[in-house]
Amino acid sequence: SLARGLARQVFDGSATDYEKSVLAPQDNAIKLLHELELMRLPLCFKQLIGSANAIRYCQPEDKSVISLLPCREGHELTAISDQVMRAGRHYVTFRLSAIGTDFPNVDFGVIRPIKDWD
Repeated sequence: SLARGLARQVFDGSATDYEKSVLAPQDNAIKLLHELELMRLPLCFKQLIGSANAIRYCQPEDKSVISLLPCREGHELTAISDQVMRAGRHYVTFRLSAIGTDFPNVDFGVIRPIKDWD
């Protein structure tokens, strides 16, 4: 179709060699272009779980940066993204900074999507 042909042209003209190498091959060029666009979006944490005194967005309009605020008692906190990892290599960089000399104890993890999690 015309739409698939155009999607293939846009993908071929804009995707870098690296992006092409990490995206899973698709029969549908429209789906492939959509996957490319999703991959280029910044990782956003759509849901924060924990005490509002301990975790928050640095700026309400930017959900890609969160702050863990110092507190006397420990807190279990979670930031959840709905980004789905498919085929290819995946990496992420976290920048940790602290006020003063106390760095929080931070663990990072990745889990499979949980069905019907909202």
